[in-house]
Amino acid sequence: MIFEGSAPSSIFYNFNSKGGVRIDPLGVWLEFSENLGWDLLSSFLLPMLIMVFYWQKLKTQKDFQLSAFVFLFSMIVFFSYSETGPGYLHGNFYWQIPVAFFLFLLVMIKHVLVIWKDEEKKSLSRFIKKNLVCMVFFIQVLSGIYYLFHFSYSGYFF
Repeated sequence: MIFEGSAPSSIFYNFNSKGGVRIDPLGVWLEFSENLGWDLLSSFLLPMLIMVFYWQKLKTQKDFQLSAFVFLFSMIVFFSYSETGPGYLHGNFYWQIPVAFFLFLLVMIKHVLVIWKDEEKKSLSRFIKKNLVCMVFFIQVLSGIYYLFHFSYSGYFF
């Protein structure tokens, strides 16, 4: 009875529609992005910075390898596929990215903190690396808080 309703104003209207999956490289991302390069840089600056500075120590860690693989696989799925029909922009292939990215960041930060704890020599390059990583981390935290306030007060995502 619910699915027989055909009025577009019904909350069950799209449940009766047919949808599928198609190969659509960057399709959904480009619907919401104004500048793909800037979005990638601003979203992934912290992990890129950590990997540039600490790649030699991170690449041997099994939990880092697994979290990196899961994160990259989730990105490939989101960037490659999209739904057809009314669910096109619902982001159903996106949900795994925040989960995988959060785990990836936790693993990296855990290893970076261990590396910092075990460092004995004080040098200018280590001081700069630490401060740059901390600065980018806090900028991303502050921009996330700003985004939440913006969304809360304006009601708009962008």
